[in-house]
Amino acid sequence: MYFFHSSLVLIHSTIPFLLHIQLDTYFRDYVYFSRYEKTDFDYEFNVTGRMDVALVDCISLAPYLTYFEAKARGANSKGSNFLIGVSVAYAN
Repeated sequence: MYFFHSSLVLIHSTIPFLLHIQLDTYFRDYVYFSRYEKTDFDYEFNVTGRMDVALVDCISLAPYLTYFEAKARGANSKGSNFLIGVSVAYAN
């Protein structure tokens, strides 16, 4: 299996609020299988962009976008998902 993972922090600021923008990506290419399963991935790819914004000292919001793509060994075409979400975090 070949594996590539990358993480990049684009902006980190503390004025006037905490803003943290992050981009994560990975790619996996499976080159050897011990036995054939049609549902095993031939490859998979994922990209996630996230922006953490601290609203007050202990609460933050983080909208994110995620794109995922994969191809199963027994399928003729690839499949993909696109997600849009918001994460709410509380830290004490």
